[in-house]
Amino acid sequence: RAAIMFTGGTTGLSKGIVHTHRTIMATTFGCILEWHLSPEEVMLHGTPLPHGAGFMPFAGLVRGCRNVL
Repeated sequence: RAAIMFTGGTTGLSKGIVHTHRTIMATTFGCILEWHLSPEEVMLHGTPLPHGAGFMPFAGLVRGCRNVL
């Protein structure tokens, strides 16, 4: 296990979702490929980092982008 992220609980109680290193890296590389990230990109992160979008900065970091929180 690498991380446990909790859902918003919109359909009931909040649930802990277990992420492995593999799922985090798959998400990271999937974002890099889908968004066509280059090192010149600047990524603005406007959502709370505990949100599922908290994994998105990894794609920018791995690709060498500037991340603005």
